[in-house]
Amino acid sequence: MHYQRMAEIQDELFERIRKIRETKGREYATDEDTLADFKEVAAECGTTPLQCWATYVKKHERAIDAYIREGSVKSESINDRILDVIVYHILLLGLIEDLHTYEAVLRFDDVEVARPEPFRGTAPSTHSERLHEEF
Repeated sequence: MHYQRMAEIQDELFERIRKIRETKGREYATDEDTLADFKEVAAECGTTPLQCWATYVKKHERAIDAYIREGSVKSESINDRILDVIVYHILLLGLIEDLHTYEAVLRFDDVEVARPEPFRGTAPSTHSERLHEEF
């Protein structure tokens, strides 16, 4: 692919991401916290916001895996799935920043907080392991 065409694709992508933030982002956020959905669902399910994020993004990754295996997806277009994964990774950066800011505030105030234990169940293999197993 020519360099100029890739630049055009990137520009289109960034514009679509901005539009997604303005539409879908408003459905799951509050005026005070754009990451509220992850935090609220995590609290309801007894997990962390990062674990909630991982669950959400895996749905899209599995659809991309299906596209790689089968050459098609059944609901949203592959482009939309890829965009969603990119947006979720941007949201992950926000969650991580919130986490570090929260931890810094806790250290500053000299308060200790119990951390949730990491998941130790029999989780499915990782995204890349699934791809290698299937081929």
